[in-house]
Amino acid sequence: MEIHDFRVQKIAYLPENEEIDLYLEYDSYGIRLLLKFIENVSMNFVPNDDYEADWLSGATIGLNAKNQIVWAADEDLEVKKLPSYLLWIVGDKFRYALIDESDNPIEIPNMILHQIHSIYDYEKKAYVDEKFDYELI
Repeated sequence: MEIHDFRVQKIAYLPENEEIDLYLEYDSYGIRLLLKFIENVSMNFVPNDDYEADWLSGATIGLNAKNQIVWAADEDLEVKKLPSYLLWIVGDKFRYALIDESDNPIEIPNMILHQIHSIYDYEKKAYVDEKFDYELI
């Protein structure tokens, strides 16, 4: 799974709970995301230099060789071998939520669940709108 066009807003290490919280901010719509890594957490901290505004062009979420959840600040990454030059976070368990400006969880907006993408149709030689409906699990 990949996450595009976010920037790291803050990272919080909570040793008493054995958690690392990663707060991400989207580049538009005022959307914020909390990724919570729980139990046997570890992190490789490397400041982002993806581009000038510190927005990540992509990030990867996957499972490592120990079946832990991994978030890494690069796209199309094989998370079983995490590089030392990259920001990444690992934990046995994982939770996520959209959050408001006070860090409280919020309901996922319809604009995320029901999207319309303009996709180029090479046969028609024009862009066509295609609906994408995402279900919550």
